[in-house]
Amino acid sequence: MIVFSILLNILLFSAAMFFTSIFIERIYDGKFRWMLFGVLAAIMMTFALWPQSVVMILNAFLQEFSVLQLAIVILGGIFSGVFINFFCIFFRIIQLIFRKVLALSIRQ
Repeated sequence: MIVFSILLNILLFSAAMFFTSIFIERIYDGKFRWMLFGVLAAIMMTFALWPQSVVMILNAFLQEFSVLQLAIVILGGIFSGVFINFFCIFFRIIQLIFRKVLALSIRQ
């Protein structure tokens, strides 16, 4: 029975991460690009300052089924989607900066 509980947790975690990633990418394509980057950076700083939250999310996979455990797993999936998209967006910005620097250096 615990195997099915772990599989359900992984499914919920992955679904929350996937839909969060899609939602963030949709917002990032709009006019709120820089505001979204600020929000994502703030969430990343929260994880950096409070790393115990990651351990709490991982421990939730092994607990008995409850509403709190389910909420922690889904919240962990959402934060994982935020984490993945933050780095994707960060490296897009770095790539944009490098393009502009290279374009300026080629002109000269």
